[in-house]
Amino acid sequence: MTFYTSNLLFGINEIAQRRHFKDVSSMNNRIIENWNSLVVPDDTVYILGGVGEFEFLLSLNGEKKLMFTESERLFYEKYISEVTTNIHDMYNEEMFEVYVRNMFYISKVLYQKSILIKDYSGELIRLSTDKNSIKSSKQFVVEGNISDYQRMFNNGINADIFVNGMFPLSEVDVQRCIRNQNRLV
Repeated sequence: MTFYTSNLLFGINEIAQRRHFKDVSSMNNRIIENWNSLVVPDDTVYILGGVGEFEFLLSLNGEKKLMFTESERLFYEKYISEVTTNIHDMYNEEMFEVYVRNMFYISKVLYQKSILIKDYSGELIRLSTDKNSIKSSKQFVVEGNISDYQRMFNNGINADIFVNGMFPLSEVDVQRCIRNQNRLV
């Protein structure tokens, strides 16, 4: 099965307070417990930005694919500046991907703000960390990193883990939203 999520924001005290957890450990543990109650090792999870502290990814089941947002870009740039003076985008991206695969079990790093994938029914959906996709996409959008508490919008769904009860969204949830949207049109 495929899952989608964003804004895990592991290890950030201010986020734990805003989410009404007694402390950051409680928030981190809730995300890990909820995630692992749904996701098994053979599942794929697209993380649409907002990881926070990467080491918590080691506790999460499934094959993880990461789309970049500004916070991941800062993590990437810090890593690259520590290991090389060579400024070569393709080389640096490949090197970083090997690093996160080995250190945090991230199987793929997606440097685009938006990609198209086929869901289990064969329908094209757009995964995005770009707010403009909400308005411009012809496909249903699974949107991450939109800093909004609204779960549904005209042609998509917010993947924020907090908005979705601290659980990742399953492809079944997304397909259900698509069917409901089609009934309204």
